[in-house]
Amino acid sequence: MGKNFDVAAYKAPTNPLRNGECTAYCWGRAYEVMRGSHNLPTGDAGTWFKAKHGYLTGQIPKATSIGCFTGHVIFIEDYDEDTDMLRFSEANYYAKTDSRFNNGKWEPEKVNTNNTDGLIQEKTFSELKKRTGGGTFQGFIYLV
Repeated sequence: MGKNFDVAAYKAPTNPLRNGECTAYCWGRAYEVMRGSHNLPTGDAGTWFKAKHGYLTGQIPKATSIGCFTGHVIFIEDYDEDTDMLRFSEANYYAKTDSRFNNGKWEPEKVNTNNTDGLIQEKTFSELKKRTGGGTFQGFIYLV
């Protein structure tokens, strides 16, 4: 069973972003984790890292942060410094060859190995930076 997107954090009027996008997912996930209070941007993913949001930013992974790419954002759930392993969740990320690439839809109910919507994944930081489909890695927004 996938992530439950039928909660206030992921829907209007609480979430001001377009349902189905990576930005709306990260905005909603931050809302859940921070118990409603945050100042994340509401623009396109590529604008988040440099936006005037009031949070510290950097290049070192930390738990409860947003990983920013030029075309995608992800929520960092946890980071193990010893193994360089990130646990993260995201939405609307598919390879460019996938028909769902950038389709603006969350599909947690679909059971297939390529669905990432709301699921916890693990990759090393170096593996994450090399992924294709989300653009160039920019850095992290530290929420706490």
